[in-house]
Amino acid sequence: MAARMRYKNIMMYAIASLAPSQKILAFLKLYKEFKYYPGSLPYEIPFTRQEIANMIGISVETVIRNIKELEKNGELKIIKRKIFI
Repeated sequence: MAARMRYKNIMMYAIASLAPSQKILAFLKLYKEFKYYPGSLPYEIPFTRQEIANMIGISVETVIRNIKELEKNGELKIIKRKIFI
C-alpha cells in the first residue's frame, strides 16, 4: 500500500508541474518501476497513445508528437508501433 501511495504522489506532482514530454517520460518510467521490471532491459509499455493521453490529461496529438521527440532524444524506442523504455 505504501508503494502505491508513493506512486500516486509522484504522478500527481509530475502531472501538475512538468512539461508534456517530461510528464510522458515520468509516467512511463514510474509505470515501469511500479511493475518491478528490472533495470536497463527494454520494457514494452502496454498502453496505447490514447490511453497514455487520458491517464496524464493531455491530448493524443501532444502524446504522439512528444513520443517522437523522446525517441529522437534516445529516451525511449518505438518498435513496430510499440513503445519501449
